[in-house]
Amino acid sequence: MAQLRNSHRLAVLLTALALVILPAWPSAATAEAKPRVNAGSGSQPDIVVIMTDDLGVTDDRLFDRLPHLKALFEDAGLTFTQAYSEQPLCCPGRATFLTGQHVRKHGVTYNDARLLDPSHTIATALDAAGYYTALVGKYLNHAEWLKDQSPVGWDHVAMMMGNEQTYTASPDTSQWVIDDLPVTLGYRDQAVVGKSLEVVADAPLDQPLFLWANPRAPHWGVHNKQPWMPAIEPRYVGDTRCSGIEPWKPASYSYAKQPAGFPLDDICRSMLTVDDLAGELKDAFTARGTAPIWVFTSDNGMAWGQHGFPMKNNPWATRLPLHFAGPGIPAGSTSALVSNIDIGPTLANIGRTSMPWADGVSFANVVFGGTGGDAWMLEDEPTSQYTAGPWRAKWWGIREPGWHLVKIGSNKPKLYNLTNDPWELHPVCNKAKKREMKAHFPY
Repeated sequence: MAQLRNSHRLAVLLTALALVILPAWPSAATAEAKPRVNAGSGSQPDIVVIMTDDLGVTDDRLFDRLPHLKALFEDAGLTFTQAYSEQPLCCPGRATFLTGQHVRKHGVTYNDARLLDPSHTIATALDAAGYYTALVGKYLNHAEWLKDQSPVGWDHVAMMMGNEQTYTASPDTSQWVIDDLPVTLGYRDQAVVGKSLEVVADAPLDQPLFLWANPRAPHWGVHNKQPWMPAIEPRYVGDTRCSGIEPWKPASYSYAKQPAGFPLDDICRSMLTVDDLAGELKDAFTARGTAPIWVFTSDNGMAWGQHGFPMKNNPWATRLPLHFAGPGIPAGSTSALVSNIDIGPTLANIGRTSMPWADGVSFANVVFGGTGGDAWMLEDEPTSQYTAGPWRAKWWGIREPGWHLVKIGSNKPKLYNLTNDPWELHPVCNKAKKREMKAHFPY
């Protein structure tokens, strides 16, 4: 890990500078929404993270059909075009977000909630800094196996259980544990909307609020037979607002089961409930009297047909949707390279605290219009889990701005020049660059 931190010197320096020169939040007198300053919280803003489940990155063809998400994040927010996950799988991705640590350090290398030590997370950091912290929706896979379903650091927990047998039998109901009490609710993501709104309405007004809202969309519906068919709220099945979206078929597309491209209409219909969540939360915060910092992302990316993979846990599923919005955040996009290990430290920085146990570094300076980002980042899948694609093996990668080095199984690493070949179709022979990038891999 020392090697990892030493190689991040530039990013660490930028983080230190961000702690000193991070722009002050707009005051109640100057912010457009004239937000109330939380009593006793100084300049700590409310923070909302909406984390979807298995949302890949395409272009604007999905957000164009989702008006609340588009208005808040794509039109008024900052889009990170080079955001990636270290291990593109649900539990590892969520654990990395929570801890800010590399996958092999936090140890959650496959989908089992019991693997996470919750004692040092973004929740514990913000809670110690005076935030009221609330978790709503999916936590980690198989949360029903946890002995303690109220993890340390969270003041309020409404945790969706991951019992897939129950969901298969009755997809329109969901099992939850809310502050240690088992509860049965309706359709999963509609329950996330309702419980998130309750948090905003009931949270103390003399503390800043951190809300982590976790809908399940657009995760594959387990009652469906194909991995590209997500679960959809019943009222949105067949919704014409999502009809006729051009399938996703980039230059690297080679998924034989869907030769015309990866279908997005039902992905969009699954996301309509998430769009409702964004719109209703925005109204709820207006009623609360605060203008929060908003974050939209996913626990992992999806290949959606690239290089023959329909799903995740492969080198072409690491790219994440990542958007920030709120006071002081410029509208537009940035190509700064960031990893999901950096998101927690960034939120801690915004909340005027830190995560000293984290391997990731804050990119808050970028969020507020400055420069920065990682000089390089790690991708690491050490377990050779199921991929639903043409191969299954352990793999790792190193990303730099403009470069991607990938090693799959026992094969020699392949190097891609992303400036000339963004879809990674033609490996290049540059032995010096390969050696330089390979030296970053710590294992």
